[in-house]
Amino acid sequence: MKKTILSFAVAGILSLGLKAQYLTAFNNLTAYQMSQNADTESLKKAQQAIDVAAADDRSGIQGKTWHYRGYIYQLVFENKELTTDFPNALLTASESYQKAFNVGDTKFKQDKETIQYLITASTQITNKGIDFYQSKDYKAALTHFKEIAVIKDFLAKRGIENNIDDNNALYNAALSALKLDDKKSSKEILSKLINNNYDSPVIYTTLSSIYLEEGDNVNGLAVLDKASVRYPENVDIIISQLNIYLKEGKASEHIDKMKKASDLDPNNASLLFAIGVAYSETKDAVSSEAYYRKALEKNPNYFEAYNNMGQIYLDKANTYIELMNNPKLTDVKYKEYEKAREAELKTALPFLEKAAEIKPDSKEIFLVLKEVYAKLGDYEKSKQMKAKFDALNK
Repeated sequence: MKKTILSFAVAGILSLGLKAQYLTAFNNLTAYQMSQNADTESLKKAQQAIDVAAADDRSGIQGKTWHYRGYIYQLVFENKELTTDFPNALLTASESYQKAFNVGDTKFKQDKETIQYLITASTQITNKGIDFYQSKDYKAALTHFKEIAVIKDFLAKRGIENNIDDNNALYNAALSALKLDDKKSSKEILSKLINNNYDSPVIYTTLSSIYLEEGDNVNGLAVLDKASVRYPENVDIIISQLNIYLKEGKASEHIDKMKKASDLDPNNASLLFAIGVAYSETKDAVSSEAYYRKALEKNPNYFEAYNNMGQIYLDKANTYIELMNNPKLTDVKYKEYEKAREAELKTALPFLEKAAEIKPDSKEIFLVLKEVYAKLGDYEKSKQMKAKFDALNK
């Protein structure tokens, strides 16, 4: 990275009557600059002295003290021999520049110079954050990226125009927080990006997923509702909404939204399956089956679709069992219902068998198959299914 050369006027410094440590810091800083940034020992002494001066009750309330502290730490960052020992040198520089304005020094004169150095530091902080991220030091990356937003806010409060891109920095900060599994920071940063109208659908779906992981479906859905207004044609957002509706058993209320999503993504088997589930909630078995079949056309190994198809016919078989239990039923009618029930069970069987083939570790499917085979009188197959269920249940 190309280094930024910083300089400032030094005339009249001896007349300022500053404390000894402040003067020591300045003298060593001057020596470092006169050596064309080769005298690292002088820069180190300047850094040590300015820290003492900043902590002093008298020099610590002077804006120029913090201005020079920021400048010295910026030079420390640029010095290859010292930067490793001061991984947060740029953060210290940024904080110092800002504090130069916040100590209430009405005689502070280096405001324009300080602002320029701070803006330069923001670019350096961004690049340093990227370095930390690439080296997988996500904690340091997060701290550096967040500082860009702090600088942006600091300048904005003073009405200072600048081209600092805090949104991209915040986006990188969110990535860092997610790598750290820091949900609190992730939510705060993603929420700020949304409030800043950052153009990225993924920030909405990511924030929503965090809320959902925490069991907060209300906020999770609220974020997606906001996203759907901004990105009405985004399939990922619609699917994320539908997943919540499915979990809450409210899919039937949003069939039109599901069909819209399916039109946007016609090869998405999961969407077709979801529509089938929605119709099953409305007891519309015909439409439900039609969409399960469409899902299977797109994905021939869709376990859930085969399983649900089988369940449709099991439900139909159960309706005949209820009819057969009528004590006033004639023998002829009983046999009629019994034959119809057997037909439904036989229709369900290949779907359930295919489901078991696709997912041989599913205990539940073998338990269902055990019962179906028994009802059809195939007791040997029923025993085999029980054995598989017992083996998985150990």
